[in-house]
Amino acid sequence: MRNRSGIPGILAAAAVLITACEVRQPVEVQDQAPLLSNLAAPDTVYLGSQLHFTLSVEAEDKQGYGDIAGVFYRFSANSSGNPFLEGAFADSGGLDDAIARDGIFTRAFILNASGIGEQGLLRVAVWAEDGDGFAGDTLYDSVYFSALSQNAPPELLDPDLPLTADRETLQNLILRIKVRDAQGHADIDSVAVEFFAPLQPVPFHRALLSDNGTGCDPAAGDGDFVFCSDMSSLIRRRGDYTLRFQAWDKRGQASRPVTAVLRVRIENLPPVLSELSAPAEVNRRTGNPIILSIRASDPDGQDDIQKVFFNTTKPDGSPSSGNPFLMYDDGASSHGDAAAGDGVYSLTITINTSNATGDYTFEFTAEDYSGLRSAPVLHVIQVVDSSVQ
Repeated sequence: MRNRSGIPGILAAAAVLITACEVRQPVEVQDQAPLLSNLAAPDTVYLGSQLHFTLSVEAEDKQGYGDIAGVFYRFSANSSGNPFLEGAFADSGGLDDAIARDGIFTRAFILNASGIGEQGLLRVAVWAEDGDGFAGDTLYDSVYFSALSQNAPPELLDPDLPLTADRETLQNLILRIKVRDAQGHADIDSVAVEFFAPLQPVPFHRALLSDNGTGCDPAAGDGDFVFCSDMSSLIRRRGDYTLRFQAWDKRGQASRPVTAVLRVRIENLPPVLSELSAPAEVNRRTGNPIILSIRASDPDGQDDIQKVFFNTTKPDGSPSSGNPFLMYDDGASSHGDAAAGDGVYSLTITINTSNATGDYTFEFTAEDYSGLRSAPVLHVIQVVDSSVQ
């Protein structure tokens, strides 16, 4: 069947459908406000400690990070909706905000500048707005502000020490470190430094730093703790020495330790031996004590000599079981040393009938604190056996 216009029925239906599509309104995409999550706030803030505290929250926007116009906070008393403190978060990096534009918004509060001075429970509200002014859901948390103080350990800042240290620097080594304490300077009990030799896990020296305005400390009570001392007798070798600083308060709480490296660059020379005094021949029948002595000197100073010793080889070429034999410059008669500290090292030995006859080779050596050794001095003592007249 055909209609009166002569257009088939299916074409007429198509025309009506086209007309309906032309008058339909476009679909509008609703703006989506930023979404907040992971609000982090402290349970309690101790006003008496005067420490800073931090709020942080994560924000994201489906239109992209650039659509976030701002993230805001407001503190108010639970009993009323009147704002007590309000402002905006930051996501620009720097202090307290670790990474810029990572979507984690942070706000650090310094108590003595925040205006919060009375204890009580405050409600914190956090919300975000996009570029069109749309605000998302508000997150809430509560923070209790206590008039009490919570003890906090001291805090150490970067130490100040020489980049490199030679022998002259070590003779008047100066170390400084800044120490802060939330309870005030008077709460700092002590500050110490430990010295570790290269690749050694145990400290070889420990000393206290001072902030009393005497000696090498220019001002008392400024938080700059100073150590100054002659360390040349304790640090004798080249290498990287580790210094470990730590502070304690009056309640015994310790700061986090801070370490630094002292690069010691000592141009060292080996010791020198001279003026050996030893017999050329010994009768084993006499059994009298024999004094061996030798002078040791060091271009870097006498106090750089760590030890003087000798090793002995028997007539059959085997080493003596007592090797090495230490010599002494202590003035002790038991060692056969005439005067302490004169640079002459001595040792008393005895040769008797238990010793085989023949040539005994003595090799004398001096070693300094850097491990450098002198050129060896060789001497032969011939042990003979003859009747005592």
